[in-house]
Amino acid sequence: MTQGVVEERSLQMDPKLLLDVIERQAGTLHKGFLEGAMNSNEAFANKTWVYYIQKGSEEKDIAIIRDNGFGILKKQELIDHFEIFGKPHTADENTRWKQFRMGRGQLFAYGKNVWRTNTFKMTVDIKNWGLNYKLEENLPQFDGCDITIELYDKHIGSYPYYSIENLKDEFRKQVKYMEEEIYFNDERVNTPASQLKWDYEDKNAYYLFHIGNCVSIYNLGAFTTDVSSYVAGLTGIVVSKEQLKVNFARNDIQHNCPIYKEIQEVLRVNRKKIAKNTRKNLNDYERVALIRDFRDGNQDFKDVSALKLFRTIQGKHLSFNDIKKINVNWGFASTSNRKFDRIMEMGMGVFFDEGILNELSYCGEEKRFFHWVLGLTNDFNDMYNVYFRDGTPVGYKEKRKWKKFFDLYKDSTVLSKGIRTYYNFIPDKELSKKERRILKVIQDFNCWEGRIIRLGNSDTANAWTDGSTYICINRDYLNRSYYYSSSVNRLMVTLAHEMAHSIDSSESHVHGPHFYERMVEILSSDMSPTIFNGVFNQKVRQAQRQEQKEAERKAKKKEEDRIKKKLGIS
Repeated sequence: MTQGVVEERSLQMDPKLLLDVIERQAGTLHKGFLEGAMNSNEAFANKTWVYYIQKGSEEKDIAIIRDNGFGILKKQELIDHFEIFGKPHTADENTRWKQFRMGRGQLFAYGKNVWRTNTFKMTVDIKNWGLNYKLEENLPQFDGCDITIELYDKHIGSYPYYSIENLKDEFRKQVKYMEEEIYFNDERVNTPASQLKWDYEDKNAYYLFHIGNCVSIYNLGAFTTDVSSYVAGLTGIVVSKEQLKVNFARNDIQHNCPIYKEIQEVLRVNRKKIAKNTRKNLNDYERVALIRDFRDGNQDFKDVSALKLFRTIQGKHLSFNDIKKINVNWGFASTSNRKFDRIMEMGMGVFFDEGILNELSYCGEEKRFFHWVLGLTNDFNDMYNVYFRDGTPVGYKEKRKWKKFFDLYKDSTVLSKGIRTYYNFIPDKELSKKERRILKVIQDFNCWEGRIIRLGNSDTANAWTDGSTYICINRDYLNRSYYYSSSVNRLMVTLAHEMAHSIDSSESHVHGPHFYERMVEILSSDMSPTIFNGVFNQKVRQAQRQEQKEAERKAKKKEEDRIKKKLGIS
């Protein structure tokens, strides 16, 4: 039996792949500038200057990166560090950020590069020359390094840089906490992390908590990534003191980075503090993070049981302690559906916002969601030896409450059966005298930004709007709303609520960030509907007296006309 020949070969890279790596690793110009600033720092520069120079429409814009570092001192160093991509770093190098020796390609991707350092000049033009470059030697001494880039494209005036200020702001974010002086068009754009006041500091990083809308991670002062507040469970800034292990594009951190694991533990401890402080005004991301931490065994049940963690479709929040007391059917639904909102108003059911299922990446049956969060494996058919996820035993009375709650689950489509949805206008001729009077008083307040106040019928809404031309009040709601000042206030807030909708609210009832901003703006303005609460009933009575006077005037005139007719007076 013959044997095959074994040949040992090496895997290779086609030059086209290297070109792709050079062209595609930098998605934005400011990331290329960041790479230039990091290279300067690693060449022992304590100052870096970045310039963007706009030229006329027929000329190329110019970018310049200049520093006062050591530059490249020897030809072999140039070959090893400039010419060869991906060569491993040696122990004697200053490698604050260097991991792949690929970063300069981010600058090559944007234009024709001319590098001037020591007695060397290197010219790279990948668009026209590919991987070839020109090297000039024995030139007059140049201290530091100067990179002049004749840009292939115009970058100012369109996304993402609508102006030079845009570009400066984006670059500022990249280098915000680096230690050396960095300038953009001669303006200082960074402040060293070591010179600032932080909430907490350890051997790994500086920390600032509860600021912004995410956790921004900086690798030795250079921006790396934003971690969603829903994932992090809090907001803030983290600036590492040691090099983080990042991915090839430097925009994410590897899961096996030991420094980042310790940083994550600091973040986790601060999430636990949120629960122990039992804050009443938790943010949505804090709620989701606390639920996730409890689910993962990082929070104790006693610390989270009273916190309002679970959002209903009406925007209210319920705690574990509240949920186990629910004695009506419950389920999950969309926050934008008025039908389910109406069911809750009628006390016929409780609907949790179905968004929580996605936020926690839950893929099981809806009815077993709370089993999953609590870590329960049965429906309390076995009433002994039941424990929550953190090992807390469930007492007998508490088991009975939770079992009753679980048994009350109903699919939202089942709960909504029999609830019709209709909206219609009541013609003016069918309005009662009182309704006409009240509508006129409301309309005369003249704070509706051109919308007409109408009356209608609906089985699900107290009021609705098309978002621009009218607001319609449910007849039953109006007739309940003008007897007491508290009722009038609810009516006016309801109308302000509908004013904040810029789209049709009859079917979809979505309340996004823009809606709440608009609602605050309306309620705090000098022409808010609520400023008329105190005069509403007075205006209605005045209108009623005016109607009576007008009726008396008409009756008197009619009587006078009848007398004149009998007397033959023309």
